[in-house]
Amino acid sequence: WRDELMSEADIAHGERGWREATWAARLNFDKDKQLKVAMNGLNMTDEGIKEWSTWFLQYSATLGHGHTALRATLVDFAENQLTSAGAATLLKTFSTCGISVYVLKLHHNLIKEAGCF
Repeated sequence: WRDELMSEADIAHGERGWREATWAARLNFDKDKQLKVAMNGLNMTDEGIKEWSTWFLQYSATLGHGHTALRATLVDFAENQLTSAGAATLLKTFSTCGISVYVLKLHHNLIKEAGCF
């Protein structure tokens, strides 16, 4: 009967919380304090990358890298459902955050043209 008391908004909020916890768990720092992002295989769509980007912009502000430029040694969004538009959103997000990306993995997505990069 508790499930019946939950509104759709409560359910959506719970799903968003689970999704954000999953995203945070897939961010790691190596011994040199360089970021690794492992978002591969999540079936993320262009709409999903917009949500992730909004979340990451807020999350990256809490990383406290101060005046030191943050670097991502690996950003892995392979095996998702991103198009060139989604890939552009991803790249704009890292650019906005001032994070340099050394290795970007986008294989096994739905990218047909790179014109938007």
